[in-house]
Amino acid sequence: MGTTLKKEVRIVLATKGKTQSWLAQHLGINEAQLSRILNGRDEPQKQIEKIRKFLEEG
Repeated sequence: MGTTLKKEVRIVLATKGKTQSWLAQHLGINEAQLSRILNGRDEPQKQIEKIRKFLEEG
């Protein structure tokens, strides 16, 4: 799950000209937590749902 989500996030961020740091701030989490989520080491459903919503708005 982590790899696909990570790739999707990178594509959308690049398209929008935004950074992973920006996304973490936008989601209300710190960069370390976002990194853990994107790398599949942490799977808090609430945050993953927020990330999915961000991707859909892409």
